[in-house]
Amino acid sequence: MSPGRLIWILGLGAFGLAFSITTVAAYLPPVLAKFTDSSTLIGLVLAAEGVFAFFIPFLVGPMSDSTQTPLGRRRPYMLLALGPMAVTLGLVAFMPNLLLTALALFGLFFAYYVYEPPYRGLARGAPRRPTCRGRTGYRQGESRGRMSPKPQSRPR
Repeated sequence: MSPGRLIWILGLGAFGLAFSITTVAAYLPPVLAKFTDSSTLIGLVLAAEGVFAFFIPFLVGPMSDSTQTPLGRRRPYMLLALGPMAVTLGLVAFMPNLLLTALALFGLFFAYYVYEPPYRGLARGAPRRPTCRGRTGYRQGESRGRMSPKPQSRPR
């Protein structure tokens, strides 16, 4: 895969991950408030993400490390999670009660954390160009070289 294509895939993945979690964090509390007056219950439903974030990566990460397919090690898990993530994110807005909304949200969290560890592993394996720095990085490196004190010899 060309580096440019990989950058697009990683960029779209990052956008999807950020969009889904931001949408849930910003818009779900008012949606859940339609079903219950308990802010504690709303907080518990939203805090369930932490349970998924803690356990799912420990299962999916090692599995994606040891998987060998023609698509690679990471992409099968990412493709497996894309559909459920999109469907459950879309369904959350149309659920008629708190229980179904919470179940759709838990499905989103599950799919999100199936997608996220392979995505991070794929991002770590992206090609890097260590010699390519922006103008600021170059200037900072140049300044540090001139501004650093010269090593002094030790007295014998």
